[in-house]
Amino acid sequence: MVDLSDGHAGRPGGNLIDHHVASIDHHCRVEVGTARSLDHAQDERLQACHQAFVVVGPWREPSRQNGKRQRSSLVILVRMKLAEALALRADAARRAEQLRARTVASARYQEGEAPAESAAALLAEAGEVLGELESLIRRVNRTNAATVVDGGTLTDALARRDVLRLRHRVVSSAADAAAGEGQRGFRQLRSELKMIPALSVAELRRQADDLARLLREVDTLIQRTNWEVDLLD
Repeated sequence: MVDLSDGHAGRPGGNLIDHHVASIDHHCRVEVGTARSLDHAQDERLQACHQAFVVVGPWREPSRQNGKRQRSSLVILVRMKLAEALALRADAARRAEQLRARTVASARYQEGEAPAESAAALLAEAGEVLGELESLIRRVNRTNAATVVDGGTLTDALARRDVLRLRHRVVSSAADAAAGEGQRGFRQLRSELKMIPALSVAELRRQADDLARLLREVDTLIQRTNWEVDLLD
């Protein structure tokens, strides 16, 4: 990510933005396969390519000053990777929960005192954040379903990782229980019955190790793919 400010390198901010927009349009036209006239299908593909780029950095709507178009801050348009979208999704979910808590805290206030925050404004902001979250979830799910990895889709790989985690937990718990972990390991009286493992601890440990290895491999594949795949619209 490049951090630029208005007038950087002696060039007006608008010119830099126009330069990046033109570069993106050229890239998308090459990707679509045409540089001039577009049919309907190609036009749709071109629009989808444009929408695969996101705004990075502070942004406010352009205003007019002395009859001229002004931009208050610069932005850079970049293609978003799936991993970046996942980070944004997690951040949006976290912000929504924080806004929920703040809204609840400000929903009532003592008579004669001003509330610390406007509950209505917080509620409206939460609605906007949840709208962004919904859009990210849709796009992430669509990208996962369309991305092919290791003979299946990324969605398949995610399901495999989730189940491998559950399998590893089940087998590890069974091994711990059979080994008597967390239990009294000796008899206080001769009359007490001896506890005998119903499962082979060594075999369960071996299975747990195999599952842990598979889990690491699948997780590595998913993480690598997340940084290689562009987010779909």
